[in-house]
Amino acid sequence: MNDKTCSQCLVTKDISLFAKAVTCVGGFRTNCKACQKIKKDEWRHNNQEHHRLQCRAWVKANPEKRKEIVLASRTLFGSRKKKVRQATPSWANGFYISEIYHLARLRTKLLGITYHVDHVIPIKGKLVCGLHVEDNLRIIPADLNMKKGNDYSII
Repeated sequence: MNDKTCSQCLVTKDISLFAKAVTCVGGFRTNCKACQKIKKDEWRHNNQEHHRLQCRAWVKANPEKRKEIVLASRTLFGSRKKKVRQATPSWANGFYISEIYHLARLRTKLLGITYHVDHVIPIKGKLVCGLHVEDNLRIIPADLNMKKGNDYSII
């Protein structure tokens, strides 16, 4: 069983796009991760003050954990940024690259589906490493990009 139909959007998707849940039949939630995110974002939008208070209370109760999370995210973000910078040659067209990222944000906003800018040949792949140049970038739906991971594949 590699496919499952989301109970919310009624689209049949790969099982990897559903969160695991031992309490649910089949071991996966009935709605896909994308629908869960939409529902969660709507709740946050409708309950901003409550959410803000919850976050502040958690930070106050878990100062060490918060510090670990902040340091880990800085390290992860910094290392990703560094990899992209190192993979960008001097001849890369920065304008085209920024336009590709802008188009991905625009598609996400207009279509309501999250889009990512994907490196066709990954910057740090197992077999081959690509460059951060406009010809190696493409805009694909986030679920396909996350499913692809760091592999070189044509979707």
